[in-house]
Amino acid sequence: MKVTASAKYLRGSPRKVRAVAGLVVGMSPLLAINKLKLIRKKPTAAIIKVIRQAIANAKNNFKIEKPEDLRISQIKVNEGPRMKRVDKSHGARFDRGIIQKKFYHLEVVLEGEYGK
Repeated sequence: MKVTASAKYLRGSPRKVRAVAGLVVGMSPLLAINKLKLIRKKPTAAIIKVIRQAIANAKNNFKIEKPEDLRISQIKVNEGPRMKRVDKSHGARFDRGIIQKKFYHLEVVLEGEYGK
């Protein structure tokens, strides 16, 4: 059985988030949170929040008491919409003056041994 949690429309570049998210795949969620606290990157706060949300989903929805038995099987970082605006200082002709603010969607999937 899989336990999922997600957050959508988070502000930042999905490419930079994937670099941080790839460090904790396969770990226990509690160990992953401790490791992410030591990393000084902006997306770590959002990843920690979604991992804690997945642990809470496991406790409330699946009655799993020990989060130590769980493992992070996947962290999906998908590209969200882009907010675009024109900046006249960069030359507003064609695509040179368009500044794109990127968003991403984050989903954490936990798996573990159930029924033990």
